Amino acid sequence: MKPIVHMLIVLLAGGHAAHAAEHLWDDFDAYSPGSIADQPGWAAAPWLNTQTAMVVAANSYSPSNALALPQHINGSSAVHADFISTYSPETEHPVIRFSARIFMGNTNIPFEVGLRNSAAGAFLAFRGANGTGTFGFNTPGAGAIPLISNRHVDVTGYYNRSHNTYRLDYDNTYVVPWTLSDSDPTTHTQFNQFAILRDSTGPADALWIDNVSVATFPPHVWAWWRCSPDPIQAFNEQLGMFQPSFYWYYGDEARRGAADPIWDGSADSRNEGAVRLLIAGPMDCVVPTPVTTNWTVEAVFRMRPDSNVTIFEWGKGLGFSDPGSRIALEYQSSQNIAYRLRDREEPTTDSEFTLMAPYSPNGRWQHVALVKSNTTIHLYLDYQHIASRGLSSSADGTYAFGTDTRASIGMSLNGGNTSTESTVIDEVRLSGKALDVFEFLQPGQPMIVDIRGNALNNDPWPLTAKCILGKTYHLETSPVLGPSENWQPIAGSGFTAASPFDFINVPNTVPRTHFVRLVRED
Repeated sequence: MKPIVHMLIVLLAGGHAAHAAEHLWDDFDAYSPGSIADQPGWAAAPWLNTQTAMVVAANSYSPSNALALPQHINGSSAVHADFISTYSPETEHPVIRFSARIFMGNTNIPFEVGLRNSAAGAFLAFRGANGTGTFGFNTPGAGAIPLISNRHVDVTGYYNRSHNTYRLDYDNTYVVPWTLSDSDPTTHTQFNQFAILRDSTGPADALWIDNVSVATFPPHVWAWWRCSPDPIQAFNEQLGMFQPSFYWYYGDEARRGAADPIWDGSADSRNEGAVRLLIAGPMDCVVPTPVTTNWTVEAVFRMRPDSNVTIFEWGKGLGFSDPGSRIALEYQSSQNIAYRLRDREEPTTDSEFTLMAPYSPNGRWQHVALVKSNTTIHLYLDYQHIASRGLSSSADGTYAFGTDTRASIGMSLNGGNTSTESTVIDEVRLSGKALDVFEFLQPGQPMIVDIRGNALNNDPWPLTAKCILGKTYHLETSPVLGPSENWQPIAGSGFTAASPFDFINVPNTVPRTHFVRLVRED
């Protein structure tokens, strides 16, 4: 790659439209103070005669805005109904997940927050009253959770739309383990509302909601860590497969593309940053996996060539200490991608350790995938096939992980090979099948992966970008960055990505002293 002369490439993703797996993500910061009903998809609860919740400046409690549900004689509410999620085993994982950050000025405030099916009237909710929280479809539901006041508390609910089981984490603690649904015997396969309700009774203290989300997942995913920095230092797996964990890190928040474009999640899923010096776990598995011959582990990271990091490991005990399935993905300072594998048929603690392929990190975001397909292991870097190897008898069989297993990210299960300050991780995902390239994690932002020619002499100047299939992009240019920037579309530069990699030319109509950015439109 030749150096850029008098030109800076800026990578931005346009908008935050949700795709099929992320039905809602809202931090209310983009809105002006006022009724939430003024914002797309939001309204008061149509089945109740309540006051509508209000967007307010929460300031230091949850910068910058939050959703306030004031006390009112008729109660107050907010409902987001701009989605319909219907479970289909062929297209979705059975787990649906919702989350919210709740601030209560008084633990006696009666409230409900969760997922609702408007046709059936089913409401899977976390409910608080008289200092105690419960979870379920009916009152009182499961748990007797002491509520916390005067700080924001994360609440995450999970529901399995195949088994009619649910789980709740409160304050990043596993308070309601996976359990069969309460007195509602119906297995609910559809939800179309995220609802927040405050009863007319109780004290007048503040009730604020922030960072709300609703998500479903591809059917092949076993476990998925999104790796966004959080000041609480809580590390949560997305599908409820593991207990929450605390972790050590430096947070790299989302910054302007000119400063440091982050990889930013998968496709349209919201992810506000990456995690530098991530050392998480070991985390206890709470849901056993099926038995599978094939699987895929993926990670998105940046690191220095002299690092020596276990990116991900899942197994029993210390990994090397107990028989049973083991998967470890490593980068060796000898500049190799390596793995340590053991199938569930191997009766000893022997693992296959292999330096898969020479590789030197180049300082930018990179995607790696290790794919087991029957008795062969394949390595992909930045969506390109790099190497394949036949597996030995200790690793070529089937894999399954029970509730006696643990996982770690940024270190091995025995606490070695830890991340360094130059290691930044944004996604780790394990799938129970051999994924095709088009099923890999896709970057939310376009990535410039190659620049051909010379910015001053070539006409046109071709850029190679990692894109999302079917998404549309265009180039923009500005003479300066900062407060006086003036981004203008470059005529004729629009295109729809026809492959995971696509190409765009910077035409000679753009002055070579200008800045250029690639923007996603949808």
